[in-house]
Amino acid sequence: MILNGVSSLEQMESSIGIFKDIKKLNDEEHELINKVRDIVNDLTPIKCTECNYCIEHCPVNIPISKYFATYNTYHINKTQGGDDLNAAVAYLVIAQNEENGAASDCIECQACEKYCPQHLEISKLLKDVDKELNNPVMKEFLST
Repeated sequence: MILNGVSSLEQMESSIGIFKDIKKLNDEEHELINKVRDIVNDLTPIKCTECNYCIEHCPVNIPISKYFATYNTYHINKTQGGDDLNAAVAYLVIAQNEENGAASDCIECQACEKYCPQHLEISKLLKDVDKELNNPVMKEFLST
């Protein structure tokens, strides 16, 4: 099954057009796709599809999907023995943009959660993101 968020008729027609000449997968291909899906699901703690339906309903303009993607990248790097510094820097760069609210700015109104097709507890997850990625040392470094 493929989930594709669309916001206009043009986007829907484009999405449908992609499948015009599609061929059925064989059992081996299905098995490979299932293995990849399982690996991705195991590595990403926040199952956000970045549809951005939540963002326009956030009264403090938090770029929710950007923070969730950054958090997932952080966890993938961490579990694979990589450097998690880049994710902390990316988080702070997003948060320092005057147009964006920081993850810590969440007022827990849960207005965004009503629009999440994944039924994520966005308010709680934003607190987790901030707790792990809001690095005071990096914040000081970036402000100099």
